[in-house]
Amino acid sequence: MNFAATMCENGSMRRRLLFAIVAALSAAGGFVACGLDENGQASDGGMDATSDVVNDVPLDVPADVPQACSTLDASACVPLGLPDGGWTYALVAPSDTACPAGVFKARTVYATNPTFEAGACSCGCTTSGSYSCAGTLTLSYMTGGCNKTETFDAGDEAGCFDTNQDPNIAISSLPSVSGTVVCDASTTTGAAYNAGAATACTPDCTVDYCGSTGAFHRCVVAPGASLACPSPFTVNAGPVMGSSVMASCGACGCIVGTPAACGATIQAYKNTACDMLLGTVSSTCTGESAQVKSIYYTPSVPDASCSAASNALGTIGVTQPVTVCCLPP
Repeated sequence: MNFAATMCENGSMRRRLLFAIVAALSAAGGFVACGLDENGQASDGGMDATSDVVNDVPLDVPADVPQACSTLDASACVPLGLPDGGWTYALVAPSDTACPAGVFKARTVYATNPTFEAGACSCGCTTSGSYSCAGTLTLSYMTGGCNKTETFDAGDEAGCFDTNQDPNIAISSLPSVSGTVVCDASTTTGAAYNAGAATACTPDCTVDYCGSTGAFHRCVVAPGASLACPSPFTVNAGPVMGSSVMASCGACGCIVGTPAACGATIQAYKNTACDMLLGTVSSTCTGESAQVKSIYYTPSVPDASCSAASNALGTIGVTQPVTVCCLPP
């Protein structure tokens, strides 16, 4: 027998037998391949099905699972949830500025720490009415004693009065002031104020809250004034912060000034035209060099005056106040 022919024939028979077995296993679903697993590790086929599943499951789960939208990524820097009371996360900057890069649910600009300007709410007064020094004026005259008197009506205007008396002359007390004056209070300046601004950006799910840097601080916001800050947000960014400034001036007070006494200048003349001066007349009996023919009477009527009782008390604050608390730097 030819050995080579026999080997070839036997080899052909073995190949036909192997192909028949492979075909049968494939048809029965029992084909198992050997080689590299999904991790690129060589396998000798000795691992059972159970062990293969246990080792492969962790590799099928993503390493970074997105956190829930309700917490953003705040759990990375804030270990506890926010308390009740309407607290929401916000990135806050101490100015009116644009929000940082990212998607935000809202951008709110708050007015902060309003104060009145110097001189705001100061008061002034205006007067109505006037005073008068009209009344009876008494002249005393007669040689040696000024013991003879004559009266005339003194008004509020200067004038020349004919007397035709002795050289000796004196004037009695001047009339008392009369009239009514009323003061009307007014605000001379308005409720001018200064205020700062703060921008609060309410982040959406994709904003890196914990990674915020620069002008923006990691904070929480709640409606209401002077609320207790929830830990760990211990820095109160206010203390006064709200939607807008509310400023007004209170009522002004006004006091009528006490009027001065009536005054006058009286000059004696030796003619009736009041153009040949002899001297000044006072309450003391004085002898002139010639007979007094006339006097010129110039009254001094006090002016009306008033003064502000006090500056108006202004009220300043914010509408729809909020409390903003931030993480310590």
